[in-house]
Amino acid sequence: MKKRTIVAGVSALLILAILLYVILSVAKYITKKEQQNELTSQNFYFSSNFLKSDEVPTYEIYGNTVTFSVRKYIDSLRVNDTDIDFIVTADGGSVGPESGSLTKTAPSADITLTYEFGTDELQKEITVSVTGTGDFTQTLKAKFILIKTDSMRYEIKDQKDRDYAELYIYTGNTASDITINWDKANFLIDETNDYIFGNTNLNAEKNSVTITAADIPADTTVKVVFFKQDIAQNYTCGITKSDGTINMPGN
Repeated sequence: MKKRTIVAGVSALLILAILLYVILSVAKYITKKEQQNELTSQNFYFSSNFLKSDEVPTYEIYGNTVTFSVRKYIDSLRVNDTDIDFIVTADGGSVGPESGSLTKTAPSADITLTYEFGTDELQKEITVSVTGTGDFTQTLKAKFILIKTDSMRYEIKDQKDRDYAELYIYTGNTASDITINWDKANFLIDETNDYIFGNTNLNAEKNSVTITAADIPADTTVKVVFFKQDIAQNYTCGITKSDGTINMPGN
């Protein structure tokens, strides 16, 4: 009987020890979990209306200047608690301000990129980076393609094995008539296009059309699609000045 009592007492002590171990382990886990949640909840909210942290978006800007903003928040529910100092860099042109701070009273800031075109320049690609520091560090980036607007320009976007080419016309700051010529052996114009459908200036041979200034005001981008007779061809053409007449490649 005494032996059974001893065995029962040892078993009870063993069970109690196991329970204490489990309780302490669980408490330690919960403590670590709470600490981990505290760490992960300290987010760094640094955003922009143009720049991004996970990619480098590209924007075409007509003119020599663009203004964008940086912010210490994502929305009204996600606001950075601490101040964010930032530095702005660009691989061309000039930016202002080149640095600053986002605070509780000034949670956002506007930054302006400006570029002075050379005489023969038609466009300029500039990548801008804004690095914010504080509890963490994060860099936002974007590429801006600044396009000169003091004259008419055009470009053709195309690729091999695609059945159409896209003609983009940038009218500049002065409205004027535009005449487009092409060879039917290479292209068929998309007659459903807004600038082509019902246009009485589409000639009978359908290899030339004039779009009048009345239909395309200044600072307008015109897009016209041409179907290719040979999809193996690539008619890509970079931005080119125009005096009002555009001859499609191969014309």
